[in-house]
Amino acid sequence: MIPPLTQQDGEEKRPMARNSTYTLVMSPGQRLEVSAPDVGTAIAVAREALKYLQGTSYHLAIAAADSLEQEQVDDEAWGGHYVLTCLLCGLAHPQSSGKSDLVAMQEHHMEVHGFKAEDLRLALRVNLPGDREHFIWALAPAQANVLGLKQLCYLRAVKKSVLSIKPAAQPQDTANYTTLVQKSSFDSTPRLQEVLVTGQDEYAWYGYHRGDAREEEPLVWPRGEWELSGE
Repeated sequence: MIPPLTQQDGEEKRPMARNSTYTLVMSPGQRLEVSAPDVGTAIAVAREALKYLQGTSYHLAIAAADSLEQEQVDDEAWGGHYVLTCLLCGLAHPQSSGKSDLVAMQEHHMEVHGFKAEDLRLALRVNLPGDREHFIWALAPAQANVLGLKQLCYLRAVKKSVLSIKPAAQPQDTANYTTLVQKSSFDSTPRLQEVLVTGQDEYAWYGYHRGDAREEEPLVWPRGEWELSGE
């Protein structure tokens, strides 16, 4: 179960702002799912969240969650065994008498980092496709600016035994594809993807990678990370 980030002791429940889930292709082997109100916001948040969902940061977070989980296996009061870590100051697994970890962490963000209840209510979620056990929560750029924050991502929620995501094999097809090139990579090697483009705008190309099921929502290739081959 995804930890609900709108719960406040004594606060009247209000409906969440309407978000859409965008699947962003950040590199040939890296996709992120972002729940956000628009694709521009989703891309901004994904670019920052990526560093928390791969590499050393990711593996250290999993190891820390595994360790805490063993100690808390019988404790049902802290939101389904999610280990919460503040990405602004490093506070992990907060505790407050009579309150869940979730409420304790929300109070921490409000008291220490200046969040308002509305900021928590409008929080955006980032995760790897299919991974329901590791989430990054973030604010839209405008909200982060109001709070004077230097980053958008503010909370990590992780369970023990995060699943490895392995894309399922899909049949080949004969559709006409557009070749997109990753604009930069750590080893300067051009990286290409063939994309069935179904739409585009100032933010991105939208469509399907070769072999993807087209009944799903289209993927998003952000401009800045990708360009048309031959440009």
